[in-house]
Amino acid sequence: MRLTLDTSCIVAYLTKELNWHELSVYLGSAEQLIVGEATLLEANLVLYGRSLPGEEMLGILLREAPIRREAFHQIHFEIATTALITYGKGRHTARLNFGDCMSYATAKVADAPLLYCGDDFGKTDLNCIRV
Repeated sequence: MRLTLDTSCIVAYLTKELNWHELSVYLGSAEQLIVGEATLLEANLVLYGRSLPGEEMLGILLREAPIRREAFHQIHFEIATTALITYGKGRHTARLNFGDCMSYATAKVADAPLLYCGDDFGKTDLNCIRV
């Protein structure tokens, strides 16, 4: 199975949050993991915000897992904009923020389910897996 990663699951896995064992099963069994460059930046910001070495932690993950990094293109922009208008904060109960819209677009373009933690993406039309 191919999976797209959201910031929430990357951070939860790297910081060994409560659900990190379940995340490790998904990460270990996926044939390919897809992550947007914007998602990597957001994960880095969250980790640094917690006084953790984000770039170093992400570097280890990127070397050890079968991750394909996805650049942000015009199609991502268009889908992320639609996600913001349709599911964005103040517009919908999913309350997608900037980073969520980036992950949403990456998953849509890749046509691969989005692995995430939380309650937001389950309220959208996205094919996703909540951990």
